[in-house]
Amino acid sequence: MSAENKRSIVSSFTVTAFILLGILTASIIVLMIYNGYKDFQSRSHEMRTTFIKNKKNRIKEEVMRVVRSIYYEANRAENIARSITRSRADEIYSMVSNIYTEHNRTKDNEMIDIISRNLAFLNGINRIERSFLIKDDQLIFPKGNISLNRRAISEIVASVTPEGAWRYVDVYNDSSSTNQNKLLVFTRRFTPLNLIIGSYVNIATILENIKEELLNRVANIRYEKEGYIFINRFNGEALVSNGRVIEGRKLWDAFGKNYKKISEVKEIFNKELSAAHKKNGGYIYYSWEKLTSPNKISPK
Repeated sequence: MSAENKRSIVSSFTVTAFILLGILTASIIVLMIYNGYKDFQSRSHEMRTTFIKNKKNRIKEEVMRVVRSIYYEANRAENIARSITRSRADEIYSMVSNIYTEHNRTKDNEMIDIISRNLAFLNGINRIERSFLIKDDQLIFPKGNISLNRRAISEIVASVTPEGAWRYVDVYNDSSSTNQNKLLVFTRRFTPLNLIIGSYVNIATILENIKEELLNRVANIRYEKEGYIFINRFNGEALVSNGRVIEGRKLWDAFGKNYKKISEVKEIFNKELSAAHKKNGGYIYYSWEKLTSPNKISPK
């Protein structure tokens, strides 16, 4: 083999080696890029999953904080009602005791007339609680009180003690109604006249008085730029949404104008309702108008 042929073979081998080396290098680079891309995707997915998880936990914390606040206010309403009714009944009891002492020579029916007149004056003062007198299982003051029907009076008479006792009285004849739809009654027995002295208030009345304050407080809650709390009733009535108090309107009536169809808002509400009925609540994805730009719809 001539020297020239040898050089040609060596040259061809060198070129082939460089080509193979280039292909190998390119393959390694492509493989590294692919693995890097897969690693980037995996890390991005992990970061996104962590981000969403943290967002969900933040949302849940905010919602649960409001839920606890609502329960607290509901319990506070009952405590207020208990304090008001007892204080009023004790006040009347003291008045009756004083009248009984001052008019101990007066006939019982005349003495009760005096007590009723004084009580009528007290009831005329603008208060959320109301007072009553029962004697011999009959309501003697105020006359014609439609809140205390025959059934309610029977329940009160059965539970009264000299020291005083609270009980919820159902004035709507609905055994399924909650305590918030009943009267909270505090009664004491004034034994010398066989007189039942009582005061009552509707818990719903007190809740209504504190609801406005609570809803305004919730409406002002913000987290990050667009985060806020909304409250809807199970019947679709909106109470708080988009950072403001909305009462007396259905959700789809209040916000349907920004959607193609009112049915879209109803569908979103049905998702909310379904999640709310789950034992531990739930998350939903939907599109809604932005807090800072009400004319723009964004995913939530």
